[in-house]
Amino acid sequence: MSGRSRFLAALGRVWLGLLLAFLYLPLVIMAAMSFNASPFYQLPFDWTLDWYRALAENDGLIRATWNSLSIAAMTTAIATVLGTAAALAL
Repeated sequence: MSGRSRFLAALGRVWLGLLLAFLYLPLVIMAAMSFNASPFYQLPFDWTLDWYRALAENDGLIRATWNSLSIAAMTTAIATVLGTAAALAL
């Protein structure tokens, strides 16, 4: 392997690492901030589960979640049946 090939391979790995950090670091930060007691994103953290407790007690949101899951399940079943039928027909 030549020096140029090794350099390009290393550059590709660095680029991939930066890309993955760019994609996943905001998700990790938001997940960590969801445990913060403050309604604003302020540091230092005061760890709590109050937001998740409030979420679990919100009946309207829980009902909407179950509606979304049932619609997703029905849509998946219908799409699978129609997709299989179309594949067999072709």
